[in-house]
Amino acid sequence: MSDDDVVRDAGSRIGSADRPVAEGVGSTPPRDHLRRIAVLVETAALLDGRASRTTNAVYAEVLRERATRRRETADLLRSGLWGPGRRAAG
Repeated sequence: MSDDDVVRDAGSRIGSADRPVAEGVGSTPPRDHLRRIAVLVETAALLDGRASRTTNAVYAEVLRERATRRRETADLLRSGLWGPGRRAAG
């Protein structure tokens, strides 16, 4: 069995986590949505850490502003206000 066969075979099986979820009240957000929120929150933490280590006050402020924007975007995604067609910062 080649690598291509393995990939092709894995793509043909659909687990319960991969099935589409009906949107509406009480539905769980897709994994990509949750992953995007996690990346935004982690990036914000990294930016804050970098801001605390720099001695340049202007650069630190820019990094903190970027961290704040990413947290705000994550909050919008978490609350469901960010539409599927809009790009998130980061």
